[in-house]
Amino acid sequence: MTMAIVAISCPVRSRFGVSLPLLLGVLVYTKVILSGGVVIHDTDPYWHIAIGRWIIAHHAVPLHDVFSFSMAEAPWDPPEWLSEIVMAWLFDTFGWPGLVVATGLSIAAAVMMLLRALLRTLPPVIATIGAVLAWGTSLSFIVARPHIFALPILVAWAAGLVLCAEPGSRALAAACTADDALGQRAPKLYSWPRPRRALCG
Repeated sequence: MTMAIVAISCPVRSRFGVSLPLLLGVLVYTKVILSGGVVIHDTDPYWHIAIGRWIIAHHAVPLHDVFSFSMAEAPWDPPEWLSEIVMAWLFDTFGWPGLVVATGLSIAAAVMMLLRALLRTLPPVIATIGAVLAWGTSLSFIVARPHIFALPILVAWAAGLVLCAEPGSRALAAACTADDALGQRAPKLYSWPRPRRALCG
């Protein structure tokens, strides 16, 4: 048996019974926690926390700019309001460590889900390399901002659409219907070219 075959055919679970996605997820989470200062190094979290606090205090999403001096009362529709509520609650409850932990959990969950999806069709070594490369390309974007909290949902949605596109899949029609519903309910948030066009026709 060649070394290449041994490497490619290694088991998904270790001899200790720990899954490969879980091991990678723990590694990613630990890396984020140990570099917590990088996660909150810019000023954007302050802005999102302030918006989240305003929404919590007023029980409404602002329809005009309530913070700007030069553009006061200008029409405004914050697309990240739900994440901003979460960020404000995390910061007010746990401080900066809460945001760092939430960021770490989000990116770790996304990488774990990606690796699990890749393992459906790829050998463990190749799937792991793909997941690690995806993680590496996102390192500069791992900051405490709303997009991080949406990352696991994005990975799950993309993986689900790819799975539905397999020949004979009965879930494809349901996925396309849900995709259409999202496009109609939130056109501003969901206006980019969507995978459904290739899968659903």
